[in-house]
Amino acid sequence: MSTWLEKRLEQVVHHPPRRSYSDCDGRRIEEEQTLTGHVTAARDRRRELEDYGIDMDLAQFDEERGRWEGCLFSAQVADMLQQLTDEGQFPYPFEALPSVAELDWLKRRTAGAEIRALHPLRAYRTPAPAEKLAKLAEATSAQERSGMILPFTGTPAKPGGKKEP
Repeated sequence: MSTWLEKRLEQVVHHPPRRSYSDCDGRRIEEEQTLTGHVTAARDRRRELEDYGIDMDLAQFDEERGRWEGCLFSAQVADMLQQLTDEGQFPYPFEALPSVAELDWLKRRTAGAEIRALHPLRAYRTPAPAEKLAKLAEATSAQERSGMILPFTGTPAKPGGKKEP
């Protein structure tokens, strides 16, 4: 990882990274990037992934795995990508999980907190452990869970409509 990125990841922030989009009517939409994960796509697909709404500012290409690690997603973008994947319109396998910082916020919010805690930017790039997400979901009521962000995983369909294993 570059020295510049290492220093940036240590920066303390009071909210998740945000990304602005334009909707079809030209209105600006701002979304918090509370999910992190990877996308299996070639190095030269970075711009295309950004066009799909994936925040690639902190992402790095992993040569061994052939995928982009540290991608940030809003819940809305992850949901859209899941739908596009299900329809065969998004060709790249991906995984988007709540970040460590988002897990902290979900726990704090269920305990009555109204303000997020300070975290280094790295905490928004690091996925929360699945077992901790499951434990939190078990401990909360259905009403509290309604606002929780669930993990997203997309596996593109093979030609003919069958999903890859």
